[in-house]
Amino acid sequence: MLALSTGCSLARSADDFRVSTEGGPCTTVADCLEEPHATVSCVEGACRYDGCDDGFADCNGSTSDGCEVELAVADAHCGACGLVCDPVHGVGGCERGVCALTGCLAGYDDCDGDAANGCEADLGSAATCGGCGVACAEGELCDTSGGGAVCSAECGGTICGDGCVDPASDARHCGGCDRACDDTNATGVTCVTGACVLDGCAAGFEDCNGDPSDGCEARPSEDAAHCGACGNACEGGVACVSGRCDPFITGDGDHHTCVVRESGRVYCWGRNLYGQAGPSLHPRWPGQPTAVPSSEAPGAPTLRALAVAAGTDHSCVIRPDGTLACWGRTASGRLGHGSTAGQWSHVVDVAGTSGFDARTFTQIDAEGGTTCALDDRGGVWCWGDNGRGRTGQPTTSAETLVASPVSLPAPARQVEVNAAACARLVDGRVYCWGPRDRGQLGDGSTSGESHIPVQVVGISGAQRLLGHWLTTCALDGGGALLCWGDNLAGALGTRGPGFTTSVIARESAGVLDAWAGIYSLCWRKADGVRCAGRNAEGQFGDGTTDPFNQDGDAPIRVPGLDGLEGPVFAGRFHACGPIDGALRCWGASFEGQVARPSLHHPTPVPVVDAAGTAPTGFSDLSVGLRHGCAVGVGAILCWGDNGSGQLGSGRRIGAHAEPVVGLSNPVEVDVGFSHTCAIDRTSEGRRVRCWGSANQRAVGRDSGGRTPLEPTGLPARDAISLATGYLHSCSVIEASPGAGMGSIWCWGWNGHGQLGRDPGTTPSGLPAEVSGITDAVAVESAASTTCALRADGTVSCWGRGMTGTLGDGTWEARHLPGSIPGLAGVQSLEGGDYHFCARLDGGALRCWGLNDHGQLGDGTRDNRNTPVAVDFSGSPASSVAAGDRHTCAAYADGVTRCWGRGANDALGTGATDDVLRPEPVMGASGATRVATGTLESRTTCALMPDTSLRCWGFNHFGVAGAGDTLNFTPTITALP
Repeated sequence: MLALSTGCSLARSADDFRVSTEGGPCTTVADCLEEPHATVSCVEGACRYDGCDDGFADCNGSTSDGCEVELAVADAHCGACGLVCDPVHGVGGCERGVCALTGCLAGYDDCDGDAANGCEADLGSAATCGGCGVACAEGELCDTSGGGAVCSAECGGTICGDGCVDPASDARHCGGCDRACDDTNATGVTCVTGACVLDGCAAGFEDCNGDPSDGCEARPSEDAAHCGACGNACEGGVACVSGRCDPFITGDGDHHTCVVRESGRVYCWGRNLYGQAGPSLHPRWPGQPTAVPSSEAPGAPTLRALAVAAGTDHSCVIRPDGTLACWGRTASGRLGHGSTAGQWSHVVDVAGTSGFDARTFTQIDAEGGTTCALDDRGGVWCWGDNGRGRTGQPTTSAETLVASPVSLPAPARQVEVNAAACARLVDGRVYCWGPRDRGQLGDGSTSGESHIPVQVVGISGAQRLLGHWLTTCALDGGGALLCWGDNLAGALGTRGPGFTTSVIARESAGVLDAWAGIYSLCWRKADGVRCAGRNAEGQFGDGTTDPFNQDGDAPIRVPGLDGLEGPVFAGRFHACGPIDGALRCWGASFEGQVARPSLHHPTPVPVVDAAGTAPTGFSDLSVGLRHGCAVGVGAILCWGDNGSGQLGSGRRIGAHAEPVVGLSNPVEVDVGFSHTCAIDRTSEGRRVRCWGSANQRAVGRDSGGRTPLEPTGLPARDAISLATGYLHSCSVIEASPGAGMGSIWCWGWNGHGQLGRDPGTTPSGLPAEVSGITDAVAVESAASTTCALRADGTVSCWGRGMTGTLGDGTWEARHLPGSIPGLAGVQSLEGGDYHFCARLDGGALRCWGLNDHGQLGDGTRDNRNTPVAVDFSGSPASSVAAGDRHTCAAYADGVTRCWGRGANDALGTGATDDVLRPEPVMGASGATRVATGTLESRTTCALMPDTSLRCWGFNHFGVAGAGDTLNFTPTITALP
């Protein structure tokens, strides 16, 4: 039986987590932003997750929604992340955190009574011939040729296992039982007088070693030892691509990508916040490969290297002379030059402890803030972030400022850096060091950490290591893919806990290449590429973005990668490899890591449908983290990510604007994190409809859907206003026909009291009335705060108050509505992530809450727990929208203005730095209404005078609506 997990550790790099609400490092945990069902702490000045509440887990690996899965009832994560209730050869579901087996497919049975391994018994085998307990006698076979299954003793040859064979001619038992001829990559293999003979090699393969026992072992198109022809070896570690040595040598990825060309020149692209992908901090997200200069001197030549490694916000290389160099962020000593001074640096030499200068380095790898390199004597040297012993040094120091040796029992041949670091020794053993809370060390334990390398149990002949973050794998000489560590998205194919402390054989033989991202794993065999685990960013390359496109024992086949001509390298959520003579990349493109020039939109672009046409007739719009929606003529159109059905189209594919099905005459729409709600004018009146993810009952029901459904228990009266927050929703229900005001009903997650109910007794809930308000004319939500605009022009708020979002002069949460003193004459109200803005009579704006990037528009970065005036008086505002960390407004003079965080071109002003006061948006003249992306997005959309829509900024999952989104299939990366 599978026991219910009580949550999971969220061990990730500190770089992945949001910092304090003051816009800088935290001092205490009170400074840190909370997330659903997760606890946070302030560690070494940075806010981090400690773990999940009992019964919940963070299965999508995203910090933005906390611990989003309830393990007791989730079929896709039953009892543990990635444990899909889909028994082998059977059917079942998740009941109280246990996968219950309810039946078996024809020809199989559950003979051992263990639901965990499904219907394991093949009723056509001699052990269970026709039924459980029906075993054939020794010498008998299970004969199924007559349609049934019977035991038979008739055999004119030799009995081998369940079969009757001739060892002189049977290739499965050539010369004796179980002596199978290896037909790997061969057109055929025969057994002649008890000896294996190859008939020939498949196209693209050769028997270069002349040994038929291992088939056609060489592929000259990519085999560095036989590049183009048997015996033609590539020198100096250069890879073989398309039968030659070599258009690009190697590459590596994180949130950015770097490659080394045949000439040795280094090019990078993608996230560049600390100069890790380019010669300077600008552009911050270069979408095309950029040559890395060898120094900061003007006109410096391009850096040359033998190999490159991409960590989090830094990059390192092995120079042609075997020395090491790094550039990018200096924090944690990740550049290895002995200092953490400054935020970033151009290329610097790596320094080391005694003996370092006499070494020549041959291989390098990086992950997070840690880098390790292998020298020509088999020594491993590491530097950077030593959290939990990742550099192999005592944990008395959290930073290793210069390269320091790791103590190994024998010389190494490869080093692989993930959440833990591992080394492959000359004899094929593997040793790992660092944290082991998710089984990263492969030694059977999850206790603490070890800066001293420990042996991975069960591996003795490793030929290559690979991995990413919490998972590591080894390829052995027979092509077996052996893995250990994290299994949150099912990448390892097991149906047990979300991690494994022992080695699992993902494939037992025949793997030619493999690569891993965070929670995803792909491998290539002679018959093609297969992937398993997380695919929410399209990292499989199969053209889809299903969040968990895997099924344990049935990985996804990716025909589009059949043309791979060499090794693939992967970043966190993307991958690159040689196909048809060119470097191609696929997967996440939201930071430019797959080299797309139009990743972000610095100026407004039209929202288009699948035909590329920009629809008109829109009257209302809303934008979220990954999707947006707008009310048109008799329909709602939505675009962007559709992994949870939040577009309402009834299917999984998204990106282009397409109609929501099942609505009569919609009049209002609002989008949440992965759900959407609307008010639809039906024959019964104006009714609320919601669709998408039912996480925390955000759609007002216990289960969601890909088409609109009515929340459970709402009164049968007209809805006059609607708001969606992070994982909750609210609506104003009219008191009586024509009243124009009424009570507020809320549903979903209630972690901060945003439903108007005590979170201690009601952590989440179905629709219920908020007490104390009967005169609401509109409702608006921030991430975890709700506010009501009342008939007298005042505002009342409840829910989260840590950043001042309640506007009442306090910093505390409350679940009962309270009024905002001194705020009157409010005409409209808008909520962002952690701030609100109100438009008053006459068009003046007042904002309050989080102000770490100047989103309140008062010229400061000081959080405000009471409303302050936006510092602009040139024209009255006709519409305002509060976003993630920025705010925009349409003004009566026809100019749209934005302020706050400029990253990802969210402001449309040409600035990517913070703007503390309103600045004009380029190309949005005459806009009558604006909507900005909340929930950590940086996208803004405007309703134009011709009733079309234009959006700018972040384009994660196509949320800008222009139809351009991630590279879900391999796309050529043009190297200059």
